[in-house]
Amino acid sequence: MNQDGATMTASTPATRRPGHRPDTVLARVVTRTALRQGTWVWAIAIAATFGISLLVGHYGGTPLSVLSTAIQGPRWYLFVMLLVIVLASTGPSVAHGMTRRSFTRQVCTGAVLAALGYGLVASLVHAAERALFLTRGWDHVAVYGRRAVPAGPWALVAVDHAVVLATFALSGVAVAAVFYRWGGWAGTLALPVTAGPVLVVPALVAHVEPVELGNAVDTVPYPAGLALALAVCAALWGLAHLALRGARVRPTTTS
Repeated sequence: MNQDGATMTASTPATRRPGHRPDTVLARVVTRTALRQGTWVWAIAIAATFGISLLVGHYGGTPLSVLSTAIQGPRWYLFVMLLVIVLASTGPSVAHGMTRRSFTRQVCTGAVLAALGYGLVASLVHAAERALFLTRGWDHVAVYGRRAVPAGPWALVAVDHAVVLATFALSGVAVAAVFYRWGGWAGTLALPVTAGPVLVVPALVAHVEPVELGNAVDTVPYPAGLALALAVCAALWGLAHLALRGARVRPTTTS
């Protein structure tokens, strides 16, 4: 699906542009679409992150960090966008000559690249919110009285946000792939495996969510938690490949 909402396929123009690589075109379109459309998603998330705190502080209340809530928008946008791309584009892409293996690889690659870009933005917003609270003299406490999310080292914040966002994106791919291959009943029964990771991975890394004492992030060493999160991403990629490699191409129907 491109920025105009059209279904994305693997068709190649008759006149090939210099530097044009058909084996990466879908990955580039997925990444470009996610980044372009994500501008609006991030604008809303950033406005909520800073606007709510500033309004509460202006009217004499106690500002609380809402980043972990506002950032759910970009996460779920990636999930839904990749889900729609797989469901809408698998058939047309294969019909235009792309192999199922190449389709899965390119969609997942585009998902990960988009997650890296989103992770960079998330880490910058994360640091900016922390700076705002320090400048205003506010305690950096999250909603419901949970402890504030660590704001540094910045590189680890960016990595953790990117991994969580990649989990959401690859989960969307896996959910759609299982539904496409095995149908509604199997897809629904598989949701704990295909969609469940979006609930687990944020608790495995230390720089994303404000969590209660005793959660996994408090008991699992950071390197181990990050390794588990990356393993989950790899498993989702592998599940999507397994589901789509033998999927029957379904004809497109119109009403």
